[in-house]
Amino acid sequence: MSSKMYEHLLIPLCETHGFRCVAMDRRGFGNSDWTGLQAEEALVVDYNTFTDDLVHVLKGLKTESGFVFVGASMGCGEAVRAFMRSEYIREQCKLIVEAADAMAIERCVPIITATDFTDELRVLGAEYDLPVSIIHGDSDNNMPVEASAERVKRLILRADVKIYQKSGHGGMYLTHKEECLADILAFANKITEG
Repeated sequence: MSSKMYEHLLIPLCETHGFRCVAMDRRGFGNSDWTGLQAEEALVVDYNTFTDDLVHVLKGLKTESGFVFVGASMGCGEAVRAFMRSEYIREQCKLIVEAADAMAIERCVPIITATDFTDELRVLGAEYDLPVSIIHGDSDNNMPVEASAERVKRLILRADVKIYQKSGHGGMYLTHKEECLADILAFANKITEG
């Protein structure tokens, strides 16, 4: 998705709380120069493609002091897959915060529905001690709590789960902006200061 969706959270995280924030535009969104119409169209675009893009950007930034993933919607899967596939990410990632947010654009739906992260989440829960926070809306019709946050909690017992009342898939970071920011900060500070 476009990084513009998160500017209202990024600015206070950077300016007020001193976190360095990186928000990238997924292929075909925001300022990405990929439209899907180039000669490489034969390239299969799936979660692995998005994950490879994410790892490439983070390695290029040389985030040697570590980082916190805050993934939203499809970004949650990208964060988990990046952690499982990249030694660099495993060494540098301090924690994962997952939030369901804006609906995936129509062309992303097949990618979402064709990907099952159960095995990766099971390994993440059993073999790593990476802290995970899940922020989810109780009114999410696209990805109900029972099918996502509750399933992840069963696979990663240490996961911290926050359910926002009257919040759907398309905008908890807007409708619950202050609560979302406070929860991200509290979790990140607990890890970075501890």
